[in-house]
Amino acid sequence: AGTEEEQAKNFQWGLRRNFDNGCDQRNKGQQSNRSVNSGNSL
Repeated sequence: AGTEEEQAKNFQWGLRRNFDNGCDQRNKGQQSNRSVNSGNSL
């Protein structure tokens, strides 16, 4: 429910959470780098 913009935002957040979870499990060493990058893309 909601506008297309809201749906797109929710979709992006779902992808980002899944992506971050996968990266955290595989690459703990790159966590600080990744948090900077995700902050820039917000």
